[in-house]
Amino acid sequence: MADPGVPEACACHSRLGIERVAVSDDVLAKLKSVSIPTISQILRRRGVGNAFLSGVAPRTPLQSLVGRAFTARALPTRQDVAATQAGAASLHRRAFETIRPGDVLVIDARGDVGARVTGDILVADPEGVMAIPRAIAAEVAQAGLEAERKDAFSRGKVEAGHALADAYPLNEKLQAEYEATKARSRT
Repeated sequence: MADPGVPEACACHSRLGIERVAVSDDVLAKLKSVSIPTISQILRRRGVGNAFLSGVAPRTPLQSLVGRAFTARALPTRQDVAATQAGAASLHRRAFETIRPGDVLVIDARGDVGARVTGDILVADPEGVMAIPRAIAAEVAQAGLEAERKDAFSRGKVEAGHALADAYPLNEKLQAEYEATKARSRT
């Protein structure tokens, strides 16, 4: 039986010959703590380009989200098709009824702002929206949490009076202190 915390992976990728990967709610929760610039940097290091969705952003500065993309594509509708898609048979209505907690409904209305989001993990904050391939979402989440912790440590050192050159990147002494702090927090 499938783990209820890990929704089944989408079928769209298998049609393209890409391995289907389910992403757990735990991974989504971790990604919610990682900034868009950090995710962008991690994806670039892994050779994943074109992950920032240009022209797409949350509607208000207070909105942020993390979820599995559920993409509905809107195509020109002929009159004969429109009649069969009215009311309860509406594909948009069925999409709304199909998504689950942790999903983000993406309606591709044929604009050029990111058709690549089908099946990806979307992370959005006031800085923008990133699409993370499902296959590496757990790695990105873990690396992102580590990068955010290290950045917070570095910021704290600068605020405490350390030279910027010593804290970004951490010099040998501060790196050792960071590692010791990390080890203490695990115990």
